[in-house]
Amino acid sequence: MGIDWLLAAGVPAEEVVAVVQRERKEREVAAAFEQAMGYNPLPWWTERKLSQLLRFLMDKTPEEIQRFAAWSKQNFSPLSPAKVRQYPNLAIECWPQACPPLKGQKNRGQEKSEFELALERKQNGTL
Repeated sequence: MGIDWLLAAGVPAEEVVAVVQRERKEREVAAAFEQAMGYNPLPWWTERKLSQLLRFLMDKTPEEIQRFAAWSKQNFSPLSPAKVRQYPNLAIECWPQACPPLKGQKNRGQEKSEFELALERKQNGTL
C-alpha cells in the first residue's frame, strides 16, 4: 500500500514509518536472495509461494542467505537454484539441511518462551 493512501486514511505516522521500514527490508532481503542465487528479479509479491519464501527469509541474515546459495550451487546439491525457483517451498524445507546452526548458535525459534522460563524458575524454586 502506498504512503499516500496510508496518510489519506489517517494512519498514525508511527505505523506509516513501520510499514515503510518493513517494505524496505523486504526489498533488501529479496534483492540479497536474488543476487546470491543468481536470479533476475522475481515476482515476490504476485506469486503466493514466493511471498511465503520471502516471509521466511525476513529473519535470515545475509550470511545465512549466502550459505544457502553456496549449498544449492554445489555439485550434486539436492536443491539447485533452478529447483528453488521452480519450487520455493523446498527452500524452506531444506533450509535446516543447507544452513545448520553454527557451533554455539541456537536455531531461531529455539529460545525459551516466557512460559518455559517461568516453569523452569518454579522448578528451581526461584519463582
